[in-house]
Amino acid sequence: MRQQNFARAFCIVLAILFLPLSLPSRELSSQTEKKGKLRIVVTSNGDTKPINGADVIVRAPDEDFEKITKTDSQGVATIASVPRVSLVIQISAMGWKTWGGQVDFKDDKPIQVRLEKDKPSKPSESPTP
Repeated sequence: MRQQNFARAFCIVLAILFLPLSLPSRELSSQTEKKGKLRIVVTSNGDTKPINGADVIVRAPDEDFEKITKTDSQGVATIASVPRVSLVIQISAMGWKTWGGQVDFKDDKPIQVRLEKDKPSKPSESPTP
């Protein structure tokens, strides 16, 4: 009977000691929730075709965060471990007007950006002789 009580008490003590190791850390889960995967979908304003190779810059100045990437053939730029804060985003591509804006990144919903065609500049007129 004594051995049985001792064994039961020993198991309870072990369970109490090792229980915190088996539970997920709140600090770790709160760190994960503070960051997410940012997806930006860049298309043309008129026909919503994806824009491949657009430069995407994402900044979170208060978090000392900056990432630069390009869109893929589907017009999608993906960046992992982005802080869930207000972000400054700039997108540029040859032949398109540069887009810039501030976005509150709260969830993993894709951010849709439509670029407008850049109007070609008129050639400067030179005086005729």
